[in-house]
Amino acid sequence: MKTCPYCGKRYPDTASVCELDQQPLKGESPRRANPRALEGTCPACGVADDFYHVVEPRSAFNLLVYLAGGVPALIFWNAAKSRRVHCHHCGAGFNIRSTLARFCGIIFWLLVAPTIIALILFPIEVLLSFVLPPG
Repeated sequence: MKTCPYCGKRYPDTASVCELDQQPLKGESPRRANPRALEGTCPACGVADDFYHVVEPRSAFNLLVYLAGGVPALIFWNAAKSRRVHCHHCGAGFNIRSTLARFCGIIFWLLVAPTIIALILFPIEVLLSFVLPPG
């Protein structure tokens, strides 16, 4: 199998140029720097651990996250995001969350939960102070 170095699509050994982006094909598939970062199974074809990253433009800043937990919450919020990948075998796209991303998600919610609880309890306390007589 030959692989396009630009998009990662696989072709039979007889092909020499990628049909999508006209790049010359390489003889072997690209190797992942960190194989544990892309563990999982393709939901379309069932192939395990044969994916490549897809770069998605997205913002790293969210005002609500910043107001709820500050800079640490922003860091863990970004680290907890799932990563978009495509299967080398069938080309299906899907999201993968690593174990570290799940752990960062737990830390994020631990940082933000006190602010959310306070925002829920404060209006209730104000309403109760008007309804119930003092003392």
